[in-house]
Amino acid sequence: MTENIDKICLDSELRCRFEYLSKFFDFTNDDIKILNDLSIYIQPIIPVIVDKVYRKLFSFDITKHFFFHNYSCFGTLFSSENNSNVSFHS
Repeated sequence: MTENIDKICLDSELRCRFEYLSKFFDFTNDDIKILNDLSIYIQPIIPVIVDKVYRKLFSFDITKHFFFHNYSCFGTLFSSENNSNVSFHS
């Protein structure tokens, strides 16, 4: 059975987003405990992990395009017409 997800809530509320991702990845309280226990080791490498994830996402045009929707609050800074030459560090 397909679970219904409230897109408005997902787009606007951090708690909804966390709950959705927790369900999607089967993230449990045990996982939270493990992350808390390992946090002293994980925190210093978070920037490296994030950098690698974004490099991977930006290596495919279909995933890169997702980050450059034309959001009115940003004007034309991130319009889809301007993103073809944008690199990871732009």
